[in-house]
Amino acid sequence: VGFFQQNAVIEALQDNPNYDGYLWMGDDVWLNYPQILSTMDLNKVWIYNKDFFTHSLNNPDPVHDGWRWNEDFALPALRANWNKIPKIFRDRVPTALGSPDMIIAAPSDVAYLPKRFVKDFVSIVTPLQDVMFEIVVGSALRLIAKPDEKQLFHDPQYFWYDGKRGHVWDFWNSNVSFMHPVKLGSQKLRDISIKWLTTVKQKFNFS
Repeated sequence: VGFFQQNAVIEALQDNPNYDGYLWMGDDVWLNYPQILSTMDLNKVWIYNKDFFTHSLNNPDPVHDGWRWNEDFALPALRANWNKIPKIFRDRVPTALGSPDMIIAAPSDVAYLPKRFVKDFVSIVTPLQDVMFEIVVGSALRLIAKPDEKQLFHDPQYFWYDGKRGHVWDFWNSNVSFMHPVKLGSQKLRDISIKWLTTVKQKFNFS
C-alpha cells in the first residue's frame, strides 16, 4: 500500500462495521500484546506522540527539516484537497494541532480507533486518499478526539537509521508497547518471537 495506507484502512473499516474498535499495524511492527492489553484503554484513540514533524499549511516556502513535505503527495496534495475535509474538523486545527494552519506528519505504524470515532475518521481521510499516510493519519487522529479521549503508547521504540535495526532485541523490555521496524531476518529475532508468542498464549489463554 506504500505511502497511501489510509486507503486500505478505510476499506477495512467500511467492510467490517460490527466491531467495537480497530487496531492497525505495519507488518514489521513488534507489538507487546500483554503490555497493550493491560495498560491501554479500548475506549480511547491510541497514538504515537514522538518524532513528529509540523509545518504550516499556508507557508509556500520549501521545507528543509529532513521530512518529505515538498513531495507531490505531501503538502501540494494536501493543499489541493484541504477544503474537502468537513469544516467542523478544519475548525479544530488551532486547538488540536497547535496553530490555525498547523499540519502534523507523525509515525502511524500502529494506531487504535474505537468504533464511535470511525465515521469522523473516514470523513477526514477519504478526501485525502492521495496524500501521504503519515500526514493524513497523523493529523486525523488528533482532530477526531479530545485530549481526554486519546492515549499515548508507553515507551514505544522506533529504530530509524542510527544502526539499531540490526540488534533491536537489545532495546526490548516488558514495558515497551511496540518496536518498529523489526525485520525477522535473523534466527535470534525469530527465536525471541516464538518465545514471546508462547508466553502471550499461556498468559491470556489464547487458542
